[in-house]
Amino acid sequence: MLLGVSLAPVRSALDQLAQIGLVVRRQGKGTFVSEQRVPYRLESWSSCTDDLRRQGIAFSVTVLECANALPPGDAAEALGIARGELAFNLVRMIRVDDKPGIFLNSWVKGFEGGSQREMEDYCHGQSLYRQMSAHGFRLARVETSIVISFADEVEAELFEIGYGAPQLQVTGLAFDEVGPREWSRLKYNSAIFSLNMRRRIEPGEWGQSL
Repeated sequence: MLLGVSLAPVRSALDQLAQIGLVVRRQGKGTFVSEQRVPYRLESWSSCTDDLRRQGIAFSVTVLECANALPPGDAAEALGIARGELAFNLVRMIRVDDKPGIFLNSWVKGFEGGSQREMEDYCHGQSLYRQMSAHGFRLARVETSIVISFADEVEAELFEIGYGAPQLQVTGLAFDEVGPREWSRLKYNSAIFSLNMRRRIEPGEWGQSL
């Protein structure tokens, strides 16, 4: 090569850049610099669609599942759902700039929310939390965990990214006055989103001992 560098380290460097979202590799077309990411502030206590709308980020929603079903083990355990008990499952893909950006998988205990009208509302960006509120549920708090995950075959196809590409995974558990009510897992396309968080510092908090 012109600079005297063999192909192996060049390919390795491009693979690393692709994994962190700085370049995009398209089979048969080449390697391209990624577009500027959308800055998105993660408000862990509110709904994803409300967050996007409040921050002025245009998006569209595709509803993939909207029905009662058997929850997977991690969701059932978090919600305290007995073996064989059904829960409401809402699965959505949110697109930003016509690109797949956020994959949302939500499970709600003791909630009937799969009507045709409600499904249409979800397709128009309606918040699941707002629908739950309309049914009389009053959420009091949300616990959130954030980890880095890597796209499996299904996620790679959904997000149109490479297998094993890094994603930000946000798992939340919302509680009402009775107990855990809604479990959700969100996968963010790291090639599109730059995530930020903020919280209010209460008076006197800095003076507390660690």
